[in-house]
Amino acid sequence: MTDSSKMAITAIGDSNLESSIASSLTRLGWNVRFRALSFADLEDHLENLENIETVLFYSPDIKGFGRLPSEMRAIDVSSHPESDYVLAELIESREESVGTNIFKAIKGIPILGVGSFGRYSGASTIALNLAQESAIKGMRTLLIDSHYRNPFAADHFALYGLNRRVVELSENFSIIEATNLAEISSLELSVDSFDFIVVECGDIYQPAESINGRRSADSGFSWIAHNADELLVVVCENTFQSRTSGNPFALLESVAMKPSLSYICNKSSQINRASKQRLAHQIEGATRRPVALFPVDTRGLSAALRERSTLANAAAKSPLRREIIALCDSRSWWGS
Repeated sequence: MTDSSKMAITAIGDSNLESSIASSLTRLGWNVRFRALSFADLEDHLENLENIETVLFYSPDIKGFGRLPSEMRAIDVSSHPESDYVLAELIESREESVGTNIFKAIKGIPILGVGSFGRYSGASTIALNLAQESAIKGMRTLLIDSHYRNPFAADHFALYGLNRRVVELSENFSIIEATNLAEISSLELSVDSFDFIVVECGDIYQPAESINGRRSADSGFSWIAHNADELLVVVCENTFQSRTSGNPFALLESVAMKPSLSYICNKSSQINRASKQRLAHQIEGATRRPVALFPVDTRGLSAALRERSTLANAAAKSPLRREIIALCDSRSWWGS
């Protein structure tokens, strides 16, 4: 594939749709070289265009829409593709010679994203042990560590080269570090050997901007937002109880994403049923979604850290492990 096959021009009247398409094309590896504001702008640009391999992404609502040049490779996006994956499928249905930076073998494979609000929430621990429990149940599970700022898996398991290859940790359980879109997309040929994929992206910061994936640090969240079936957001109890400016829950809820949203209140200090119910009602009032409460489990996590393993192997009777299994049991992706 040559660079010329990845050149794009947009001519779309709806500014929101045009912005969405341009951002999506960039994430898919395209170079958007011109964004026409009207059909006249497009015609003027095409008169001086030397690279005839450039692909036009258009919609008939562009001001002054007229006859497209017969030699122009053009794709109508007026159907409003809802995600990178849908746009990639549309492109490949029209342009068989053009590839896109997105999974092709991922259809039918459940994908769970795990992120957090703030550091030290325990999202990496939850993702790791959730993936382990899926493997124990018999699901061929791939855990993708896409935490750009602080990848956890290589250090936890003392593995070298985890960013270059998929490593099988145990039966049905494999892991890889992939912290940018190119690395995630490079897994395209191997994901069809798995039944379940867990992607941990770390801290979700300014989701409305992060979803575009323009910064490397946002790649994991951006990919999850366009491809996952569910996004689990892990937050410590004090974050739920605080009233900081910029309400992260409202900011995340306002972003249009493919996955459904769920929340976990991790490291909960509430020990009796009444206090747990009060906290759950408080959190659900803020998020308007059911929330799972996960307990503090210093003993179990210390054992897992010491043995460089998971709760299932190092602390089988861990209360945190029990809650993780209960959460999995409540989800359709957990299998029959």
